[in-house]
Amino acid sequence: MEDKVVQIAQLIKDAIRTHKPIDPPSLKFNFTREEAYKIQELVIGNNISGLKAGLTSVQTQKIYNTNEPVIGRLLPNSEDYEIDSTETISPKVELEIAFILKEDINELPKNKGEILTYIDSVTAALEIPDSRIKGKGNVEDLIADNVSAYKFALGNTFKKPKDLDLLGGVLEINGNIVATSCSNAIMGNPINSLYWSVNKALNLGIKIRKGYVILAGSMTTPIDIKKGDIIVGKIKSLGEVRVKVV
Repeated sequence: MEDKVVQIAQLIKDAIRTHKPIDPPSLKFNFTREEAYKIQELVIGNNISGLKAGLTSVQTQKIYNTNEPVIGRLLPNSEDYEIDSTETISPKVELEIAFILKEDINELPKNKGEILTYIDSVTAALEIPDSRIKGKGNVEDLIADNVSAYKFALGNTFKKPKDLDLLGGVLEINGNIVATSCSNAIMGNPINSLYWSVNKALNLGIKIRKGYVILAGSMTTPIDIKKGDIIVGKIKSLGEVRVKVV
């Protein structure tokens, strides 16, 4: 394994531990997307609770000069409904749709219809990303930093996954509407993101287990949050989800 991969992984581990951001590793190291996923694995390991897709809209892909999404790993015990602001660097919130698996996926399903047979339920979710990278960096920095994964919360309504492409969503902070969107912002349909995420994870050698949560990507742009904020996400037919920053 390249020494730079180990070095970058240690820098990100230190940033997670100290809650202090680092300069984008790409400013010092030249590394590929493949190496970035190796760094991610070194940082997070294989003891995970699910997956998260990022850059699932054309607009966000343009920002990072890429033409495909990215994937990160959800940590065990990262489902949380009270976010400790003292353990964050620059937390944000995104309104998402989450899929919960009812069985292992060992090989890519033949089509997007078949993949739904592996899904127990779908619900509204809030993701709380927290980048360890100063500024934006490039797509390799984003991948190495586990796509900014930190915490997430699941909604109060769990339904079978169907008719997911035209669901309206609202994000509120302290009673004020800060964003509205539609689920088709996620790759045209969240099921497209689910299929892509499973395919990418299997190609990376990530084992996909029963009970995993797969966050399909954000319906909204990331919004800064702070101590004292009460955040509510609502998605048509999928209920609502609430998080407090303490």
